[in-house]
Amino acid sequence: MSKLGNSSGVKSSSLRSGMHARVYLGYILADGFSIQTELIYSHQIGKEQGVFTRRLDYINLPVILHYIFPSSMLSGFYLELDHQIGFVINNQLKSS
Repeated sequence: MSKLGNSSGVKSSSLRSGMHARVYLGYILADGFSIQTELIYSHQIGKEQGVFTRRLDYINLPVILHYIFPSSMLSGFYLELDHQIGFVINNQLKSS
């Protein structure tokens, strides 16, 4: 787990990233164009001012449109355009 927090020396909060799971599906639309959708689950936990523990669970649903450049000079490069909606499915605050 990585620890994220405030580097100013003030002990106010810290955040630890937790489990992250992803499922995705892609579909080719036409020459050079494809679309991809994903379902992403993310769990995070952190301490606030050393007194409270917060648990957060998110579900995100991005939809991504890909354009793959046909030129041999740009071979391997592509452009992405996406939009994402997200939901907080759990937000718990407990005193330590």
